[in-house]
Amino acid sequence: MLQRQQEGKRQRQARLQALRERLPETRREFETAKRSGDWRRANEILSVFDSLGERVPDEDRRLVAEGVQRLRQDEVAARRKERIAAFEKEIKTLKQGAGACLDVKNVTRLYRELVAIVKEVPDYRKARRSTRRLEKCRRTFAKTLKRTTHKYMIAQRKSVAKRLETLYLDQGMDTRVRVTGKNQDVLRINYIFAGRVMAHKITEGGSMRKGSFLKNLEDIGFRRVVFYDTHSESYYYRLKPMSIDEAAQKTLKSEGVDRAFRVPKAVATK
Repeated sequence: MLQRQQEGKRQRQARLQALRERLPETRREFETAKRSGDWRRANEILSVFDSLGERVPDEDRRLVAEGVQRLRQDEVAARRKERIAAFEKEIKTLKQGAGACLDVKNVTRLYRELVAIVKEVPDYRKARRSTRRLEKCRRTFAKTLKRTTHKYMIAQRKSVAKRLETLYLDQGMDTRVRVTGKNQDVLRINYIFAGRVMAHKITEGGSMRKGSFLKNLEDIGFRRVVFYDTHSESYYYRLKPMSIDEAAQKTLKSEGVDRAFRVPKAVATK
């Protein structure tokens, strides 16, 4: 351990000695860097002077500090310019009703990018136009979602009815399960012994707890469940499912697009 520390110390001393021997040349490099405006190199040389304990005029330090600061500002400006160019290129690809426009995650990502750009560039002149285009996509997605939600829930209800019928048949019950109604939201279970006892048993006494028979049906949009036998005697349960609008709104909220996109505040307040 001690030997390694001593070896490290000797190596540091050797490096400092080498830097001292090059000191005249390093001073010339420093002056050249100042004249050419190579502030990054000038700043590196300042570090060398500091490690050697060399005195550097305050004016030189100020010039280098200001030069480095300008470099950093230019780099930030260049990255910002590239970021805005990339954003504007993507915005141009959005066409109402097209794939990119209906990709809600892509649309929300672009809106967040717009907000970030306006935060850095409060007077970004294309903010309003970009917001309008993104909002059109959001509205298109919302309308499409409502249509697809309606179709999906109907398909889901029909599938459940088919599975229930198969389940009862597998249990030796000659049962027919059908979906009826304008919106296919009434479940009809026809069985010769579909009386009060069967209805009570299947529904657990009309339980609406989470995961229960009736609650699961309500969750996919059924508004009524009817048990009836071959003698036209029936028992039914009224359910209160979410409307298509409510179901679609719930999905929109989960995606973070349930509200209209607004022009970022830094622009909107002008």
